[in-house]
Amino acid sequence: MRSKYSVRVVRAAVEAAVIEVEAEDASTAMLRAVELAAKDVAWERITAEEDYTVHPLSAEREGEAWAPDDGLVHGYDRFLLLHADTSSGEGELLLEPWMSQESDLLVADVTGDWIGRLEAVLEDQAGAYLRDLQANHAGGNVVDFGLWAARRRLRQMADLADK
Repeated sequence: MRSKYSVRVVRAAVEAAVIEVEAEDASTAMLRAVELAAKDVAWERITAEEDYTVHPLSAEREGEAWAPDDGLVHGYDRFLLLHADTSSGEGELLLEPWMSQESDLLVADVTGDWIGRLEAVLEDQAGAYLRDLQANHAGGNVVDFGLWAARRRLRQMADLADK
């Protein structure tokens, strides 16, 4: 028998705004813009909708709740931004204010899950890249500095997680 469900989904929507400020230097201008960003600013979506998937958070049928993680049903879902510059191949972790409001144990537990998934993605993608590089440069002596740098960053992240 089929039932009707109400499903809560989420997808990334990154927005940007241009904020005009007067300042002595670029660093001061950026700090001032961050302060003003909380006020009435004209935000514009800068992410392409087709570049992001939709993630289900919860589904409810006739008062029976389900969610991959029970905390999501109660509104405790939090997100972290990973910035990727696809033209330079650089990435950056952008910490969110909610992280300083949670317990150290919770933040350590959550970031450990993220690090594990990121390590798996890195190993999969770096391994595929290295195999392709070796296949297309057979007989040559290819040193992959990108993979070396990525593995070095992983070791640094693991060291930080152990502290």
